[in-house]
Amino acid sequence: RIALKIGASEPLPLVQPRSIARYLARASNNLGLLGKGVMEEALAEELMAMAIEGIGESDDISKLTDLATKSTFLGSTSGPRLGDLAVYAALHPLVSGKKGAYDTLPAPLMRWFDFIQRHDAFDAKTRPLALIPIARPPSPFFSSFSSSTSTAKGGKEEKSQKQQAGRGDSKTTTTTTKKKNKGSEADAKKAAKKAAKKAKLEAEAKARAAKEIGRVDFRVGLIEDAAPNEADNTLFVSQVNVGALGKKQVVSRLGGFVAIEEMKGRKVILIVNLEDAEFGGKKSQGRIMCGTDKEDKSKKSLVAVPAEAKVGERVAFKGAEGIEADPVLKDKRLRPVLKKLKVSAGMALYSDLAFGTTAGPCTCPGITDGTIA
Repeated sequence: RIALKIGASEPLPLVQPRSIARYLARASNNLGLLGKGVMEEALAEELMAMAIEGIGESDDISKLTDLATKSTFLGSTSGPRLGDLAVYAALHPLVSGKKGAYDTLPAPLMRWFDFIQRHDAFDAKTRPLALIPIARPPSPFFSSFSSSTSTAKGGKEEKSQKQQAGRGDSKTTTTTTKKKNKGSEADAKKAAKKAAKKAKLEAEAKARAAKEIGRVDFRVGLIEDAAPNEADNTLFVSQVNVGALGKKQVVSRLGGFVAIEEMKGRKVILIVNLEDAEFGGKKSQGRIMCGTDKEDKSKKSLVAVPAEAKVGERVAFKGAEGIEADPVLKDKRLRPVLKKLKVSAGMALYSDLAFGTTAGPCTCPGITDGTIA
């Protein structure tokens, strides 16, 4: 949390990662720290949220390792962003506590950590955290170099011995054939090992995706009443029946995009395990899912539910069946999911998985390709 004091007023707490990121960028007079473009800005905010919540779960480490493997910085190739600095600060106590042991973190992430702490952005006077000497493992280059040197030294003697034994010895042909066979066997084993590794990575990626979407509690709800907010007519206040979960009040910024008449008596998809929030002075206990056209951002459509779907039933995603949703979904868990929600060929999807109900999949009428939020 950051408390920002404005004039003589009381300090104003900044809690949301976006607010903190923009404040720090302005304070340092370097808006480039936010990133270049929407994607980099969103990733910087996600990494800051991860650092604020505390890094420790295997999913966090796995995501950071993947980013460190793909580029010099986390999500950027042109320079460090606020996300890099926040994650570096969050990991510093862990690496320091293990005295810079190289196996404290996965190798790509450990190399990134050492690179960031030695980056030109810091010097001996301005470095905010102590430099941690990293104990690197011995490089295989030196052992191979030593072996090749020894081989070179004995090269002349070996050549002389072969000449004395006779180059035309029939054993040479046999040896060459055996080497070729061994080479073919080695190539086959290498290919099989590579295929097994690829299958393992794909299975792990599917398991992570299932866990990610399984944390979110999507339900079928029935809007029994809806009205514009008196303080802000772009906000609609809806009373939604969610079956056994009771009724929930949900505030949505759909004014000007969706007619209020379209809301009343309609089945919708909503997230029900978010923290309660307040918009326009009204309490909101969920989030109604709505699609936006890829080309025309003013074109929106509520995610449509099959007529026979049961009010209150949980939306199912293939592979995530049986995964229990978080009691209260944290913002850092929701952000990655929202990035993968989309409309493709009119279907409502998470990545390539359909929003499924007992009566069939959900759609987004009027939108062929777009996003869902």
